[in-house]
Amino acid sequence: RVSRLPANIVEISFPKNNFKYEPGQYVFVCIPKLSIFEWHPFSISTSPYMDEVLLHIKVLGDWTKALYD
Repeated sequence: RVSRLPANIVEISFPKNNFKYEPGQYVFVCIPKLSIFEWHPFSISTSPYMDEVLLHIKVLGDWTKALYD
C-alpha cells in the first residue's frame, strides 16, 4: 500500500510474511511506474516485531515528489 500523509510524507507498507530485518536497516525501493532503472534506499520505520513493514519517505527531490504525486 502506498499512502500520502500530511507534511509531504509518503508511507509504503507491505505484509512482513518471511521478510526479516533488524532495527536500523534499510531497503532499496523501485517503483516501475516512475523508473524501472532507479532504486532508492529508505530506512525501515517499524519494529521487526510488527506484522507489517512501514517506510516513511519525505519528499526531498524529483523522484520522491513524483512518488508523492
